Amino acid sequence: MKTLYKLDLEPNEIYNVSLNIKQGNKTVDNLRFFQTKVPKLFNIKPANFTTYSQIIEQPDAVVKTESGGGVSGGGDVILDVTNVSWTEQKTGDFSEGELTSTPSQVTYNFVISLKSRSPEISSKPKMMGYQLSGFSGTLSFLNFRNDYVPDGNTLKVSLTLSQIDPTAAASINNNQTVKTYGLASAVKIGATRLELNGNLKGIVPGNTMVSTQQSPGVGGLFVPPTYVTGYTPGTQFVTISKPAVKDGAIGRQVIFTSNAKFNGFTGKIYEKLKGGGSADAKTGLVKDAIFTYQTFPTYSAPTYKYKFGQNSFIKSSVINPNVLESLVWEDSVRDFIFFIIADNTQLSKKYFFGTYGTITAATQSTPVTGTSLFALSSPPSAPSEVTTDSVKSVTLSTPKTKFYDSGAVDNTTGTAPPLKRKIEVRFAIARYTKTGSGWKGEWLGGKNESDVLSGPEVLE
Repeated sequence: MKTLYKLDLEPNEIYNVSLNIKQGNKTVDNLRFFQTKVPKLFNIKPANFTTYSQIIEQPDAVVKTESGGGVSGGGDVILDVTNVSWTEQKTGDFSEGELTSTPSQVTYNFVISLKSRSPEISSKPKMMGYQLSGFSGTLSFLNFRNDYVPDGNTLKVSLTLSQIDPTAAASINNNQTVKTYGLASAVKIGATRLELNGNLKGIVPGNTMVSTQQSPGVGGLFVPPTYVTGYTPGTQFVTISKPAVKDGAIGRQVIFTSNAKFNGFTGKIYEKLKGGGSADAKTGLVKDAIFTYQTFPTYSAPTYKYKFGQNSFIKSSVINPNVLESLVWEDSVRDFIFFIIADNTQLSKKYFFGTYGTITAATQSTPVTGTSLFALSSPPSAPSEVTTDSVKSVTLSTPKTKFYDSGAVDNTTGTAPPLKRKIEVRFAIARYTKTGSGWKGEWLGGKNESDVLSGPEVLE
């Protein structure tokens, strides 16, 4: 690298090299030259960069208590949960036949139906001092939330798969689809637009190949290779990449072959929720679920106290383009980013989290701890993303990770307790090289901890 700097050469760039052959002080040949590409070298200092983290504060349901006052008109009102239904919405990037989604791009819209136990009491939920509880199994994440929206006699909430199950991960399945449609109108030589019969499905521009069924003595309708260049869903028209070389009569069969990748997700919760569904009061998941809210006295001046509990989650990533452009991801050499967290009360203990290792959340009196300590001597064994040849890229971010639990606090101000702990987050880059016996890893950046670790991102 020092030599490259002296020559002012840039890594991963192509240069022309000229050779001048001299005999004494006379040039005898200066016509020889060649091109060469400078290797992609790791020439950044991790200490000059930091992670980019988001803190997500998630309070528990507020529990209000009353004391004093001349009457006891206030109390709990219980509404039974009669049904829960949900629909699934999936977004993402769709190009070249590939649908790519992340757990945060899969949204479930829940509608919870309520019914009062007393006919004289309205079953419309009161949304102050409330609590929804009693769900079990797959739907237990609906308990003790504070983000419900009332709508008549129902509660509504929309949650992403990453909020429901932080461990959910995307999976890819390859599928080939073959669809046959007849021409709805005749095709003339030179045409690139087809009108087809039926409700067109399984056609992906840039991916779907086109062919025709052969009849005795009849040549192909199109010049191969031919593929679909344009298609508007809900119509019967497609455009193709090569013009027809023969006329095609109405009813002539056209075959569309697509190789598409469709995104699925791992996780037991996803398997139960995917596509949408419902559960009623007779099922084990719902039968004990109730919505409880508090009524207020009609007069006197009681004193109220509120009990708050709040959890803090972190989601960290590396987004600096200077770092990303320095990484290598090839069949035999792969760079993998590890995320590291430390508590400011014991900075000597640094733990992996997110992409490798788990942590136990800190409280006001106990620091954050983890299952896997960072070691300068060598990185962890190569993760499965590195050792799996079919993985061509990795997500440079962590799932949502709980790192702080404020615990329950009683006060009269109606505000949640603040985060009272400083946390430092860093990243380190390990380079894994494929050898005859497996993968060998080493930290990039240098031999000292100050060279290997990025600068600290301080969260408080």
